[in-house]
Amino acid sequence: MDNIETLQEGFEDSKIQCPHCESINCFQSTEIETKTVSYLCLRCGYTTNTFFTNESVQLQNSFNTSPTLIKELSFQDEERGLVWIPSVLNMGRLGIIYPRGTRNNWYWEYAKIIDIPHNKQKDYPVVGKENVFYKSRLDVENAQKFEWDDFIGACEEMGITDQLV
Repeated sequence: MDNIETLQEGFEDSKIQCPHCESINCFQSTEIETKTVSYLCLRCGYTTNTFFTNESVQLQNSFNTSPTLIKELSFQDEERGLVWIPSVLNMGRLGIIYPRGTRNNWYWEYAKIIDIPHNKQKDYPVVGKENVFYKSRLDVENAQKFEWDDFIGACEEMGITDQLV
């Protein structure tokens, strides 16, 4: 492991070699108090944490709400005994990065949040709220594509790389 740093109070961070794509831009973050470990590779976008073991309730709950593609792309890290999955990175007003495609031909998409023109908002009602309409939406129709090994490119486009590295 490379040098251990404390980038955020209460955490120890270091770089490891990604078991999926072998990049050296994979980050391991350990919460000091709980010893919970999280991982994120900035090249391939795969992630895992201490709770994502093969039989864990946390992993099963994640799979229950994940698209089929995420389940199909998951893999077992034998060294750590953890299951890794492609990230879905939702940054609110900045948009979302998510995997798209098929098991053998997938890529990242970055969809921005766009404003809905006032005269079109009636087409986007908030469920359960009478006369309340969304003012913005996710622009998946114009999402930008990035190769499977360019997760960092999608993050750069989103404008968050200074927060990741």
